[in-house]
Amino acid sequence: MFLEKMINQNPELIEAVRFFHTKGLIQPDSYVLDMDAIMENSLRISRKAVDLNLRLYLMTKQFGRNPMVASRILELDNFDGIVAVDYREAETLAKAGLPLGHIGHLVQIPEHLIGSLLHYKPEIITVYSIDNARFIGEEAVKSGFEQPVMLRVWKDKNSLYPQQEGGIHVSGVEDFYNRISSVKGVRLSGVTGFPALVYDSIKGVVTKTSNLDAVKESAKILERLGADIGQINLPSLNHDGTLELLAENGGTHAEPGHGVLGTTPDRIEPDSQGKPALCYLSEISHNFEGKGYCYGGGYYSRSHMQNALVGSQRSLIGCENGCIDYYFVLERPFKAGMPVVTCFRSQIFVTRSRVSVIEGLSKGKPQVAGTFTAQGERVC
Repeated sequence: MFLEKMINQNPELIEAVRFFHTKGLIQPDSYVLDMDAIMENSLRISRKAVDLNLRLYLMTKQFGRNPMVASRILELDNFDGIVAVDYREAETLAKAGLPLGHIGHLVQIPEHLIGSLLHYKPEIITVYSIDNARFIGEEAVKSGFEQPVMLRVWKDKNSLYPQQEGGIHVSGVEDFYNRISSVKGVRLSGVTGFPALVYDSIKGVVTKTSNLDAVKESAKILERLGADIGQINLPSLNHDGTLELLAENGGTHAEPGHGVLGTTPDRIEPDSQGKPALCYLSEISHNFEGKGYCYGGGYYSRSHMQNALVGSQRSLIGCENGCIDYYFVLERPFKAGMPVVTCFRSQIFVTRSRVSVIEGLSKGKPQVAGTFTAQGERVC
């Protein structure tokens, strides 16, 4: 999906990856992160957020919950902490010493894990139901404090992704407020919806969804009822090019993830900013009936992986959705041992890949600064 843009805008990363592969320093089935390019992208987001008075929570799942990269980004202005997409991520990043900004979205916190995560003092927790709010309240009361929570809302089911549905319909917001007002240990402090923005690939533009409208409507309802709504959180497609749209629609918080990698869907446009800051490395294993087979392990079904670079030659690359990605299949044979480089939309945390971080590329002195699992644990 992003291979051509990487060839044009960050060919140095491709060359560095090939070099480290020949030395055995980066294994096949590895995502490689260009720290310098990530910081360049993140700095643009930070500066734009400062200009617009927006706060930022960093989403790390796309780059493997990597604590080395995350800690560097959090040094930038207006990056207040981590948003953990699920409870495992919250545990991993909190244990790495990173501040939890937002948890519970997209995955709610299971009842018996709430107490241990409250120990890390997250700024805010998203709830989908009054039941989850009560679970949080009970644990917060035990710990002697009041936990700020944020309500996820929706308006049109067509704007929700499959297997990610949840939250309260706009029509039920007033009833929810009346019920949560009697729950001890929690304070309703924010509203969110997902996704707030989507990319229209036909028109080549980023557009608002009904979820964003639902958030705006719900915030007005809650404020009319007396709630102190300090956070309007509008995640998805968050980068320096879209923050102004969020601010215009009342947003207070954004959650860049692919934005720091330069791999949001709209960044595929040739004239868009955002340098691709990661690639995927494999290696030719063998050939079978006129096709090359390279090592797999990093596949994600919505990655839009299309092409690979083998030497100086491009090749179509494929993986059947119904099969385990033991190998990726190339359209023609290649010599065994050749490096295969591609660039696509990543969700590293759902893979079994390794993650290598390269520093110094922008200065012409690249080095492998560390290698990690897809869950952010350091290997070497």
